[in-house]
Amino acid sequence: MKLTCCRLLAVGLVSFTGTLASAATIIPTNLGPLGADAELRDEAPGTNRGANFELATRIANNGTVAGGNDGGDRGSEMYLRFDIRNVTPAMLSAPITLRMHYGRNGITAARTSDPPAPGGVPTKFVTIDYRGLKPSLSDGWTEAGITYLNAPGLTSDGEQGTRDYNSDLSLLGSASLPGVYPQSHLPVGGSLDFVNAPGSALHTLIANSLGVANSVTIVAAVNHRGVTGVDPSSWINFNYVFIPKEVTILNNTLGQPNQLNDTGYQPDVTVVPLPSPAPGSPFLNMSNANGEFSPKLIFSDPVIPEPASVVIAALGALGMGAALRRKAS
Repeated sequence: MKLTCCRLLAVGLVSFTGTLASAATIIPTNLGPLGADAELRDEAPGTNRGANFELATRIANNGTVAGGNDGGDRGSEMYLRFDIRNVTPAMLSAPITLRMHYGRNGITAARTSDPPAPGGVPTKFVTIDYRGLKPSLSDGWTEAGITYLNAPGLTSDGEQGTRDYNSDLSLLGSASLPGVYPQSHLPVGGSLDFVNAPGSALHTLIANSLGVANSVTIVAAVNHRGVTGVDPSSWINFNYVFIPKEVTILNNTLGQPNQLNDTGYQPDVTVVPLPSPAPGSPFLNMSNANGEFSPKLIFSDPVIPEPASVVIAALGALGMGAALRRKAS
């Protein structure tokens, strides 16, 4: 009986090693003097949009004039800067997620993949591609002053609808927009995550920035994958809009865009009859006062055993050993 009790005690103590210390460090574009987000458009290359209530990206180069602009070509990037002064090398040993939140209620299935219906594998689909700016250039631009013409990492060729990246930007990877069905559209406030495992290009960019810059700049832009000719009509010049730090609440008050007021969202369009009125986005009217819906870097802290758990585990192992010795004697 004593042996059984000791075994149970040991097993119970060892099970506490499953208690882990885990947290996350979140750095939104709201944080610090260098936190910033801005949209840049090639059709208005000298215009600054740092104070706008939206971040948007689109690409279209379907003009009939070979190599020229026909008035309908468009290209735009989103510049995101994060204050990394409190990032430590230890934080780079765990996954890092770049999260952005949708700011437009028009992202339907037809605008994420083709074919948009469930089933089958899309041959054409939409991603957001991410590029990192050379660390020594990150601190230099300002949200109130950046334009397409003066942005570090861009060298304009004068043609709209083309990407003008230079060698100061390096590809970090991409994230695919999720399937929409059976929703009516992606809800305003929903998130797109670009997840990076330790050792990724994003980790390397941040590691190379520590001690060189107080910030890291990431450029995000839409990409139409699998398109060899003209884009699907629902993609041409469609703006994929995300929420910047300037938005204060997810509705259309205070002069903010009407599409933040996402009252028409249906989470399941197969329900008969559909709820009327629609329930709306689950994030409707939520606050962004502290960067809850701003672009953000999420550093997942390394998962390590709590000190108390290590002691308990050791005691458990000692108890198990003592019980086995008694049995042997």
